[in-house]
Amino acid sequence: AYSLTENAPSPFHAEPAHMELTDYRGAGLHWHSEDVGTVWCSPGSPVVFGVNGLGLVTVYAKDVALLPDWQQRLWAGFNVSPEGGVGEELYEIQAKGDHVETSAPESLFRRGIKLLNTQAQEKLGFRLFREHDEFEAIIARTHRFRSTERGGFFALAKDVARLTADSIDVSGLHKIAPPPADKKQGSLKSLEAVLALKVGADEARRLVGPLFGVLELRHADAHLPSKELGDAFGLVGVNPDHTFVIQGKRLLQACSTALFEIREALEGWSSQGS
Repeated sequence: AYSLTENAPSPFHAEPAHMELTDYRGAGLHWHSEDVGTVWCSPGSPVVFGVNGLGLVTVYAKDVALLPDWQQRLWAGFNVSPEGGVGEELYEIQAKGDHVETSAPESLFRRGIKLLNTQAQEKLGFRLFREHDEFEAIIARTHRFRSTERGGFFALAKDVARLTADSIDVSGLHKIAPPPADKKQGSLKSLEAVLALKVGADEARRLVGPLFGVLELRHADAHLPSKELGDAFGLVGVNPDHTFVIQGKRLLQACSTALFEIREALEGWSSQGS
């Protein structure tokens, strides 16, 4: 550990470690801002953490020292040499006492699904995303810390696709923009066709692009050709040279932005689709 200033507490750096901290009964994870949240192994033992620019979890050592011994040992097991400094937002909130006006993509993703469903119900007459029995379980694990290695990144993409492309009410979209009789049309193409009625084909393609990218990435473990894999990374705005946690964050940011922009595109929709 090292000191930010003479009087500042020492930051404690840890690898996300596949979020082993949240594997215990009663454990949880809650986001306060883009890169600051609270995690707990058991009720009554929350720790405020930040994520730095390298994707490392940073907490103040004094906060870990207040935990029960068994939790201290758990944290110590994933301690790493400090790299990248303390998380900027964590420093702003805990060391300086400032308020940070940002939102985590994990929180925005959940909110985006809800708001887009509400907008679709109002403007199109049906919820865009069908009810999903496993919604809460899936979205609880839809966070950047799933992406600590390549397989985890693709698993994150798979769950995002399950909550978006796989859950779209295609039959409702086809009533608005019927597909060609001789052509099979998937859920995202059907959504794109409906949006094109309002914003034009090029803008509709751009809006749905990140969701297409996620759909491609879910198949990456089936040996997606390198060019197609590169195209998919581009659609979700992910640089594969970044650390895996940052890649997971960027993927969620791109999809969250897409959900909010699609909602905005439906804002002026009339019953005639104009």
